[in-house]
Amino acid sequence: MKEDKRITQNDIDQTHVRLKPIFGIQPESYLPALYGLAALALLFFVFVLPGIKNNGSLIRFTADPPGSAVYVDGVYKGATPCTVFVSSGERSLAIGYPGFSEHSKQLTVGGRLIGSLFLPRRLSIHAVLAAQEPLQSLLTSGMQDFASWALAGQPSEAYQIPMVLSDAARAWSCAAFGPDGAFLGPAAPGFATSALSYAGHAVSARDAVRAIAIVDTASAALSPLGLGRIAAAVKANPQLLQAIAARLSPESRSALEATTLYRSMQTVPQKTPPKTTGIVSYAGRKFVGIEGDADTAPFFLAQRETTIGEFKAFLEKNPAWADSSALQAQALADENYLSGLANAADGESMRWVSRFAAQAYCDWLSAQAPSGYRFALPSEAQWSRAAAASIASGDSRRYAVLMESGRSGPDLASAMPEDGAGFQGLLGGVWEWTMDSYSFLPELGAEARSAYPSAEAAVRGASWANQPGSVDLSSRGPFPARSASAYLGFRIAMVKQD
Repeated sequence: MKEDKRITQNDIDQTHVRLKPIFGIQPESYLPALYGLAALALLFFVFVLPGIKNNGSLIRFTADPPGSAVYVDGVYKGATPCTVFVSSGERSLAIGYPGFSEHSKQLTVGGRLIGSLFLPRRLSIHAVLAAQEPLQSLLTSGMQDFASWALAGQPSEAYQIPMVLSDAARAWSCAAFGPDGAFLGPAAPGFATSALSYAGHAVSARDAVRAIAIVDTASAALSPLGLGRIAAAVKANPQLLQAIAARLSPESRSALEATTLYRSMQTVPQKTPPKTTGIVSYAGRKFVGIEGDADTAPFFLAQRETTIGEFKAFLEKNPAWADSSALQAQALADENYLSGLANAADGESMRWVSRFAAQAYCDWLSAQAPSGYRFALPSEAQWSRAAAASIASGDSRRYAVLMESGRSGPDLASAMPEDGAGFQGLLGGVWEWTMDSYSFLPELGAEARSAYPSAEAAVRGASWANQPGSVDLSSRGPFPARSASAYLGFRIAMVKQD
């Protein structure tokens, strides 16, 4: 049997590798050359090739207002502040922000051939954009976006909402405050109360407080000046403190509610139910008079909802409001506008109507109002006072027009049962438009919100399709002002002219 041949360390030590000559060139000559070529290739790939393939510059874009869009040759590249690689050559650069003039320029962009991977050529471009729209419109549009996002639900780790109100406030402050921090105006009254009333959760409340600080002091940080102004606003309007407390964490809210300041500001006198002042007749319908209080002037609210027949009379005199396609193009209605009128009786409550159309109806009917008065959609405060009068007059649920066996629509408006205050179909029938934007805290800054309307209007009263027990006279909800529905109509108020 043949023994295995084992390799020993001695065998390894005696082994030699000998390179053969190449084309007669000895290894000691061509090896250094090969090593040198490899080193040169490595240097070329690291220091030269990047400058050939991607020749250009890194440009740092900044702008006032921050968040401005950056375009290179018409292609969106990001929002300021941002750093963008721009290829060498003649380039068209533009920086823009909604409501501001666009900053644009032609720039010959160069590059660095050697070492660009480690030391690229860098440029900086700063643009100060001039406001084209009135400054107030920047805050108004920002508030509308903010109110819509606040209705989108509680954010989570998987779903976040943008700080749109802070962004709008920053844009506004760029034009409202000078380089030295001096306020150039105009002021933004009602901004704080409107923002906090729209905030639906802690994240939107944080955006609101941040935006308030920016509007007051041109800084997102709560400086002593900003805190002082917020404290003064809270003292003038204690409901602000309640709004802030409602959006805090449970621990922070408990700490705030335990303070003497909070307790002293929560002692609000109990309101007594309003009294009715009788029924009057104007423009072919009856109105119930409601006494006023410290916050709401006396007014009259229609006994019943506006009917289809009454609205048809308006359409005959104002054919522009019968052109659904044109109104949709102007965002004054949607595809459901007037869609069900052909199959409905004239005596039924008007439905399939946008809030814009309901307001136009009120303006048209005001020609028949008594001297010193006009017709309008009721505010939420007015509707709530009418509801309180109805509740005080007896069990309002007995007169509700809600879902019952066999019901496929509302009763005739004039046939609905009359409650103790004199109203028909206040609970049920159809949901009713109000003149106010929907907010989570309707009592906070109702008048200020008229300067900062949201796209969602507040509707009240429930409809025939709601189940008994699921709604009452405090029920309310948001609905896009341009939308129309088979479950939504309106009743008019008669108020004193401004």
